Amino acid sequence: MLVELTCDVASETRNSGGNGGDAGDLVMAGGLLYVHSVTPDLKLGISTGSYFGLGVDYGNNWAGGYYTQDAELLTVGVNPVLAYRLSDWLSIGGGFSIIKGNLFQRIAINTIVPFLPDGQLKVEDHDIGYEGNVGRLIESTP
Repeated sequence: MLVELTCDVASETRNSGGNGGDAGDLVMAGGLLYVHSVTPDLKLGISTGSYFGLGVDYGNNWAGGYYTQDAELLTVGVNPVLAYRLSDWLSIGGGFSIIKGNLFQRIAINTIVPFLPDGQLKVEDHDIGYEGNVGRLIESTP
């Protein structure tokens, strides 16, 4: 985990009111899926994409900047799977997922010396998680 503490050189006036306005920030996400037929009954598949994401940017002058000024949480995952048709009406499958998450957050630090501008705390971290998945498909009609 990376934690960085800095002090701004230029002084800024903090907005003492309001709700922060529209703090929504653009976070790009997407996904790709592929299935390969090994035999008519055996399938291999893989999917990649983002499971969730978050982005907010309140700016440097928001009154709540001591809680957060901006933050971004992004994930990307890959999920290889194997599926097999046991009969005309029953198929089973399973696989595992590897998910990587990245966090970035910037927070204002109130300086106790009146003539110094606010400091800033930047937090960055990432982690990898793993999970398994199984499923069945029951077709009631062909």
